[in-house]
Amino acid sequence: MSYPQGWHTWTFDWLQWNGSAMQAMARNVGEALGGGATLSLLSSEGHPIAESERYAASVRLRDLYTLEKHLSNCSHPPGPKRCSAR
Repeated sequence: MSYPQGWHTWTFDWLQWNGSAMQAMARNVGEALGGGATLSLLSSEGHPIAESERYAASVRLRDLYTLEKHLSNCSHPPGPKRCSAR
């Protein structure tokens, strides 16, 4: 099994994309929610929460943006670019 390299992912418009989001940050938020971030829509009693409080999420948008920017500056490590199976 071979794993994809991470140092060129920033050059692709879409990576690991299932077609549900048309904007990269929306895709990243979806990935964060899938990984355990929370999103508040209902109260503990199961009623819709006030509109002003709706969609409060634990997704750290600033950190997602920082990661995207950091990855765009990464280059591959020195050494062979490919591994061959024997």
